[in-house]
Amino acid sequence: MIGTPSRPRPLGDQHERELHAAVAQFLRLALRAPTTWTTFPAGGGGLERGRMLARLGLRPGWPDILVLHPAPTEIEGCRRAILVGLELKTEVGRQSQVRRGVEADFTGAGATYALCRSIDDVCAALARAGVPLFATSSTSLPRERLGDDERRNTRTIEQLFQKGHHE
Repeated sequence: MIGTPSRPRPLGDQHERELHAAVAQFLRLALRAPTTWTTFPAGGGGLERGRMLARLGLRPGWPDILVLHPAPTEIEGCRRAILVGLELKTEVGRQSQVRRGVEADFTGAGATYALCRSIDDVCAALARAGVPLFATSSTSLPRERLGDDERRNTRTIEQLFQKGHHE
C-alpha cells in the first residue's frame, strides 16, 4: 500500500547482500575479457519498485549474476557462448520453487546454473563451466587441477590485494 512503511527485511538479506558484494569484487579481479558479467539487484525497494521492474520485463527467479564467456569452438559454423547463472544464497538461504524452475530452464538450454554460498562455490561453478579464472580464493581450485597456463596466470585474491590490483 502507498504510504505504508515496508517491513524490516530479515537479517539473512543483509548477509546475502554482503555475499553479493564480495562476489562482485571477486569477479572484477578474477575475470578478464572476453569474459563479461553483470548482476541483477532485483530485490528490495518495496512494492512500487517491484511493480515497475515487472512492467519493464524483469522475470522472477533469475539468478543474481550472469557470466558470459565465448565457447572455445564453433559448432556447425556458429560461434557459441558459455552462460553461467550464479544464484547467491547464505548458508541458511533456500532456493524458491520459481528459482528451481529457472534453473531447469537454464540447464535445459545448455547453460550452467549454480547455487553458490561462497566465493569458493563461485570458483568451482565457473571452473566446471569452462570459464577461465585469473584469481581464486585461497581455498578453491587446487593448483594441481589447473593447466600450466592457468597455474602461471592465476593468483589468489589475497595476492592480488597485496599487489594493489583491486579497484
